[in-house]
Amino acid sequence: AVRVVRSLRLLRLLKLQKLIETIMDHIESEYFHVVLGMVRGTFFLLGMNHIIACAWFGVSNSTTIDVDSWIERAFPTGGDFSYMYLTSLHWSLTQ
Repeated sequence: AVRVVRSLRLLRLLKLQKLIETIMDHIESEYFHVVLGMVRGTFFLLGMNHIIACAWFGVSNSTTIDVDSWIERAFPTGGDFSYMYLTSLHWSLTQ
């Protein structure tokens, strides 16, 4: 059931892309196209950084070696999950 819901979300994204292309065909402002390109680029970078941050956090969190990971060193008492995610996101943005 979860996979079906995820598949439906992907279909919504495809429909949204078609809608955006239709709207873009009707707008003739070059300034708008430039700004929209910048916004799309920004969201792409944020999406890629989210994936990198999650991978960075996941790899560090799943290590079974006796060596402390960065998570254990930075948050010895556990810590708030959102703060750990934001720390991972910060790392991915600065690399």
